[in-house]
Amino acid sequence: MSIIRAIIGLALLPALASAASQPQPLSAIMTFESKVLSSEGVEKQTRFQERLIRDGRNVWTVRLLPAGTPPHVHQAGDHQHKHDTNFVLAAKWIALDAQQKAQLKFVRQETKTIITPRTEEFAGLGFDGSWEHAAYLLDRSALQQMRVLNKPAPAGCQWYERSGDKLYTRVLWDQAWQLPRQIETGSLDGLSFNRISIERRPMPATMPWRTLAGYRAVAYEDLLD
Repeated sequence: MSIIRAIIGLALLPALASAASQPQPLSAIMTFESKVLSSEGVEKQTRFQERLIRDGRNVWTVRLLPAGTPPHVHQAGDHQHKHDTNFVLAAKWIALDAQQKAQLKFVRQETKTIITPRTEEFAGLGFDGSWEHAAYLLDRSALQQMRVLNKPAPAGCQWYERSGDKLYTRVLWDQAWQLPRQIETGSLDGLSFNRISIERRPMPATMPWRTLAGYRAVAYEDLLD
């Protein structure tokens, strides 16, 4: 979650809060890449992917594991699961409730559990509580304060940029998708960057949050005991 938080945090500008809205259904693969070159000449790169599924009131993301990924240290039924609060490999389910507030849940398929944190615990788990950010990956009103780039883009898309003394942010916004196709932030000296690239995929036959019958509900605070 740290890379997406870094990218989105830099991509957002001060803007008026957007009212909760319901986006069109969409399924995509998000590819996260980052690079940093240290003063000692060491270049570090990271790359991973997540599946994104979005409908009118739900957003589901889950890490995609490359072939050969070692098995998770905690297997189903392991007593250590109770104290495991690392949710990197858990699916993240954000849904709008009746009061139009975003609610976060983590779904662990290997133990068939749904972990529900309290609102005051969201920030420590990498979620700012914003439905706008969850459904659109950024605050759409922030785009109005960015510079439009005269740069080739796919039909229906537009490049936006913000730059300062040391950092830049570029967004390739797809108006039809109501989602960026790419968000990139980095240093103007080229020593570091973070990038999310989004590629659309067919919608699943069944939404994953409709396959959770029989899953056990667990409060996040209970895992901290």
